[in-house]
Amino acid sequence: MRSRVGAVVTLIVCCFIAFAVAVCGYDDVSLAPNYQELARRHMPTLVHEQDTRYFPVAVDFDGTLDASDNDLHYSTSNERFVHVHILRDASHVYIQYWYYYVYNPFEISIGHYEIVEPHSQDWELVVVVLDDTEKPVGMKFGAHGPMWPLPGITAWSSVNKTPSGTSHPFAYVYAGSHAAWAAPSTPPPWLGEQWSSGSPHYTTWESVLERGNYCFIGDELGLSGSVSELSYCPALGGSSTVSLPAFYESYSAPWLREIWTNPLASNYGGASACESVAAVENALLVFWEIDQTLAKAYGEGAEASRSGDYDAAIYAYTTVTSLNQLLADTAFEASAVLQLAGFVNASQAVSNAACAYTSSPYLQHSELWIDGLKSRQSGKSTTKISEGNTLFARRNDALGVLFDAIHQAEREMLAVCSAFEIHPWSH
Repeated sequence: MRSRVGAVVTLIVCCFIAFAVAVCGYDDVSLAPNYQELARRHMPTLVHEQDTRYFPVAVDFDGTLDASDNDLHYSTSNERFVHVHILRDASHVYIQYWYYYVYNPFEISIGHYEIVEPHSQDWELVVVVLDDTEKPVGMKFGAHGPMWPLPGITAWSSVNKTPSGTSHPFAYVYAGSHAAWAAPSTPPPWLGEQWSSGSPHYTTWESVLERGNYCFIGDELGLSGSVSELSYCPALGGSSTVSLPAFYESYSAPWLREIWTNPLASNYGGASACESVAAVENALLVFWEIDQTLAKAYGEGAEASRSGDYDAAIYAYTTVTSLNQLLADTAFEASAVLQLAGFVNASQAVSNAACAYTSSPYLQHSELWIDGLKSRQSGKSTTKISEGNTLFARRNDALGVLFDAIHQAEREMLAVCSAFEIHPWSH
């Protein structure tokens, strides 16, 4: 997954994350043999969507520390590979299975906003969660940034298991984005209905373990330029250190992301907080621009109506009708972008307020005004304008709830990025 704006990771951010981890109390147990055995026991099988062109490989599969041209060296004959990282706290063990794809040919657009664009260097994540007795209790699946489900986990009993080993779960992976899910949606064209270890569209736990195509990666020990020094253990054992690229198309490696040391992070993407905010800000800016245009149209309609220019007033209020719907649509788009950027609660609040705004009868006020003005043009008495005024007042109340939700989202954005400025308009 990659946001529209590339990430820039700094040592200051890394130090902040390290401080947060120390407070939270997560232990990195990636190099402990007993936890490594748990990771082998629950190694997932990936079910890749039909037409998948890129499969997960070792990040240094071509034998170099330059990841920028990995997509040029890639072949579907390259061995599938899994990078494993394990954290523990007092009550749970979090086994992170990281999958590296040399290229993501997928793009996501919501309205006018391109959220994910095709890019090289794609890291994806699936997590198995164990309880304090080391029994599996659930999973989290990385898709387009957030770790799903939000909040909570997918219960272990609800996860599909492989017939060849019921301690090994399935994860269903899209062809382009490589987003992982607990089950295929309806459908993309998943290859076949039967599980088959011989299919090239599966990355099976058997092949990964039998070929030793996995490794355990622990703490980052140092960062020199664009190369990280990491504690490391290959499949056959023998802890050591390894050098791996720290940045991928100006995007950070997993070990520089918050979720590497905080397994409860809601987002596994590498974008910095301010870059996530920037993507949302673009959507909110359009929302506020439409609001300002809408306010101008209301003013022009009121002025024309007072001066008896009914044609101009009708034209202005016809514009108002369209702009009110566009305002709501833009709020839904902003909600979707908030979700992808990890502002889950704010996204839900904006979505709920936009639903209430569009589903109420209050938006019919401009249509009543238009009908009333047409009646006045023809010399007829009418109550439509006063009825419209009543609905308009209630519409303003509903809009106020939507504005409050947007402003709360902006405050949350300001809390994670001090460079963000709340829009100055007061409503």
